[in-house]
Formats: sequence, structure tokens, C-alpha cells
Amino acid sequence: MSYYGYLVYAAERIKSPAEQRAADAQLGQRSAALAQLFRSLARPARALRRQKGTSLPARRACLPADSETRPARQELPSAT
Repeated sequence: MSYYGYLVYAAERIKSPAEQRAADAQLGQRSAALAQLFRSLARPARALRRQKGTSLPARRACLPADSETRPARQELPSAT
């Protein structure tokens, strides 16, 4: 492609503060749009994971149900 030289120039040159602010604002708008899209896609998945008839999240099979099933915490020997 014939514009590689300009791409290299544009990537290496120092941007003015106004250009940097505009780039940051554009990046923020894109991030907000992507986050909104993710939230709209994740909302139905979260609804499927909820316990039936409640607003509580479902229990995860990979986590112990209560603290009594967890192994006891071992104390590390002190350095003194």
C-alpha cells in the first residue's frame, strides 16, 4: 500500500494536547459503547444464572457452599 510512509509518520510524531484530548475522548466513547454492548449481552446470561423465584445469584458448583467445608488456614512460621 502506498500510504505506509504516512502511517509511520503519524504514529511517530508527537500529538498536540488538543489532538491527544480528542483521541482520548474518542477512545472513551468507544469504550463506553463497548461496555454498553457487553452489559446488554450479559444481562440475559445473568438472568439465566439466577435461582428460580429469587433475585439471588445461583450457587456456583466450583465454590464450597459454606466455610466449614474449606480447609483450615495454615499459619506460616514467623521470621523471628
